[in-house]
Amino acid sequence: MKKRFSIPALTLVGVIYFCAGCTASSTSTSSVHSAQHSAQQNANLDVPFFENRPVAEVTITPDIADAVYATYADEALKLDIYLPRGIEQRGVIAYFFGGGWQSGSKKTIKKFVLAQLQRGYAIAAIDYSLSDKAHWPVQGQQAKAAIRWLRANAGTHNLAADRIIAMGNSAGGHMAGFLSMAGATGNIEFIESGNKQYSEQVQGFVGWYGVYDLTEMLSRNEPFNPTSPEVKLLGCGQSPSDCAAKARSASPTTYATSTAPPVYLLHGTADGMVPFSQSRQLAARLQQLQVPVTLELNPGYQHGDPRYDDAPARRGFESFIDNLTSAKAKGAP
Repeated sequence: MKKRFSIPALTLVGVIYFCAGCTASSTSTSSVHSAQHSAQQNANLDVPFFENRPVAEVTITPDIADAVYATYADEALKLDIYLPRGIEQRGVIAYFFGGGWQSGSKKTIKKFVLAQLQRGYAIAAIDYSLSDKAHWPVQGQQAKAAIRWLRANAGTHNLAADRIIAMGNSAGGHMAGFLSMAGATGNIEFIESGNKQYSEQVQGFVGWYGVYDLTEMLSRNEPFNPTSPEVKLLGCGQSPSDCAAKARSASPTTYATSTAPPVYLLHGTADGMVPFSQSRQLAARLQQLQVPVTLELNPGYQHGDPRYDDAPARRGFESFIDNLTSAKAKGAP
């Protein structure tokens, strides 16, 4: 069963939803219409239709492969671009993979993200340095550089660069969340990039079971474990006392302001790796700032639950991104 929390009364309506700055109709009725519209178009697309197919069978060759968006320590940072076919492009998804910041690559794209190709979204799958190669804040600066590159090369690769939605799961949710919250803060002196004149701001953020407050995650790391994913990302394994400040600087919640883009968070209540309090805390902070935010808590879902791939589990966030990109295409700020 799904439940929805709406503001301000926190009324239960039916997935646990917590929604600030939006209405029930914008996340229910419109999502049904969107799903029906997409189903009618799928038959005409030269793109694999993902329903009822095992995740292992979902493989697609990128339209632009291994594009170098920046360099770090003589390492070429690359991304792949997948373009929708036979349908007008709605927007661009900037996707960051999960893997505890220590495994994975741009090739490991979740099925629920790939499914957006057939709905008209281009996908930029972005590689970033793993924690055995670099420590924070390098990864955050790389995320910013990737968005700048997409905008600088939008004309060349036919990308709707004014409609970029950051997405990520687990550690990738942290990356996309930092990018979305930090916006135009900071700089990119940690990497070499020639696109500093372009904005790194995105128009929306969707995160699945992400890490948004590393301070809380470290508090669960007792006794201190220098090999935990968070400690390895921060590079503070030899100096535990230094972890607190680094954890705060790496937390998306630290950078949340009233100028943050609209956000949609999904998290399973049975997640044993990243507690759903991570998403709940970010949602509460954004609510305080009056930023449009929806928190979808999925009862019984575990970390990386395969049910997120199912069409019914996609409808909420799909309606969310459709509404965002449609408003932007019509000239809304």
